[in-house]
Amino acid sequence: MIGLIVSALIGALCVALGRRVKDGNISLLQSYHTHRVTEDDMPHFCKSMGLGLIILGGGLVGFGVIGVLALCVKLDLFTVLAFVCLAASLFVGLVLCLYALIKYNKGIF
Repeated sequence: MIGLIVSALIGALCVALGRRVKDGNISLLQSYHTHRVTEDDMPHFCKSMGLGLIILGGGLVGFGVIGVLALCVKLDLFTVLAFVCLAASLFVGLVLCLYALIKYNKGIF
């Protein structure tokens, strides 16, 4: 139960950081992820990276909330739904972040 609540809180933090990055605050990212991004590509890079972080965080929040609900209701369907939510958001969020890194930074590092 505590692990689910912690994952939801970490997800909320990721959503908040993703919103800041999406709004253009690139200083929240490591410098080696941004040192080859041109000034013209900076808004597109921030939007893609921020959206990826928001999706990752939303999946963690969904996992935590649905997981707590599954423990309260004792229904296996909610447990499966929580893991599907987590897996889908991890896949989509990571692919979006990797896409932005490869396209705008010309590589991961």
